[in-house]
Amino acid sequence: MSQGLTEGVYRKQKMLKKKYLENEIKKIRNEMIKVGMVNGLNDKNTIQLSQHLDRVLNEYEQKRSMLSIK
Repeated sequence: MSQGLTEGVYRKQKMLKKKYLENEIKKIRNEMIKVGMVNGLNDKNTIQLSQHLDRVLNEYEQKRSMLSIK
């Protein structure tokens, strides 16, 4: 397999992972807002969702910077 093709496949996989993370961010954010509105912002579940969202956002930013896609 040529190097160009391998790099193209690798890049496509990274872009798919980035798209997956974007969808996860939306889902987690929406759930966090719902839980926060019902249970309050200091609720254990709201805080756990917020922390999970932070981890996914960090991973997303890492992937984004690796791909140099703005």
